[in-house]
Amino acid sequence: MAYDLAWGSTHPGLLIYLVDLSGSMDWNDKLTQVSKVVWNVVDCLVAQCQNDGVYRNRFQLKVIGYNEKTYKIYDGDVNAMNDRLDENPNDEQFFNVKKGNTVNGFAAEGLTHMAMAFDKASEIIKEWISGQNFKNVLIPAPIVINITDGYPEEKGLDDQEAREKALKSATALKQIAVPDGNVLLFNIHIGENLTKNKTEELILPSECPPNERQAFLFNASSQMDSKFVSRAQGFQLPAVNRSKFMVANMSDVRMLGRLIVFGSSVSGLPNANRREIPLNQ
Repeated sequence: MAYDLAWGSTHPGLLIYLVDLSGSMDWNDKLTQVSKVVWNVVDCLVAQCQNDGVYRNRFQLKVIGYNEKTYKIYDGDVNAMNDRLDENPNDEQFFNVKKGNTVNGFAAEGLTHMAMAFDKASEIIKEWISGQNFKNVLIPAPIVINITDGYPEEKGLDDQEAREKALKSATALKQIAVPDGNVLLFNIHIGENLTKNKTEELILPSECPPNERQAFLFNASSQMDSKFVSRAQGFQLPAVNRSKFMVANMSDVRMLGRLIVFGSSVSGLPNANRREIPLNQ
């Protein structure tokens, strides 16, 4: 499992963002902040797919929102993403976040059914692999980034049961494999406020934290090999041997953008860390 197959127009990668739309994402303008970060991240990634003024469809982006259901927020290739960026160059919001914190018409409400989100990602990836195999196309290892401000919560389950259910789904997701490698799952937990640091951040830890909730994220995330650790260090991220693709209590919007660019391009766009990410405060 070498993760050597970079995204290319003849063998595009698959990138999935899972975006928490539970009720707590309604607080402190978090959805708007995440939408702006994703706008800038996509802008950075799309720029890496341009050669001589021509955009190459080197990856497909799918954005799934989730609370007690899952919602299709976005699905497009590089050219479609570039068109999306050009639609609202001054707004710089990739999602359509409106008053009342709705995203593309879907409200931020309810609980965090994270197991269902992981299961949806598994379904999408299996369909993608089947389609690419039918076309006899090489497949870079798919990447899934889960952006949440909470931990698994489901009606009828206590916290431990909800975490166990979500961990089972995350494990199944990570076990999906192509010749290039297993699915990479990156869990990013954002704090109560993306502009104020009230709690200690935990970035790419190499040891399981004692906190039960953070331990869940640690165990649900993919482990970084030496290649990924080196690339993370190129992003000036504190990765070490056996670090996990996991972050907890993130409260710096610029660091959030850097982490998502790193996670998005870790096995696909080798030069992404060379481009400055112009994130707004």
